[in-house]
Amino acid sequence: MKKQLLIIGITLVLITVGLSGCTDNNNGGINNKFVGKWSGLGDEGDAFYHTITFYSDGLVDLFHETSNGGWSDSGTWESNETILTFNITDNKYIRGFRYTFTNSETLILTDNYGTITYKKS
Repeated sequence: MKKQLLIIGITLVLITVGLSGCTDNNNGGINNKFVGKWSGLGDEGDAFYHTITFYSDGLVDLFHETSNGGWSDSGTWESNETILTFNITDNKYIRGFRYTFTNSETLILTDNYGTITYKKS
């Protein structure tokens, strides 16, 4: 009987430890900072998108305003400690940016073309 209880106990511990690693939090705290709508500041938004909306499920909507209305893209996004990546569905391209948060309301994206500052809307 003691042997059976020991085996059941070890099995429960192994199951608990195994299942505790089964969360997909998409980089948790880092990605939570992105979620929401961000608006480009000043003319530097002309270099990329004027608004970016990040969703917690990994989807993203991007809008670029022009004098005749503008255009938009959608796709997915992901980040690690230093790089934010957009995988744009319609145009089938991937674009990466180095990012910095100067505070919880300001996001700076930098790539080979320059730097763009966004304010949380």
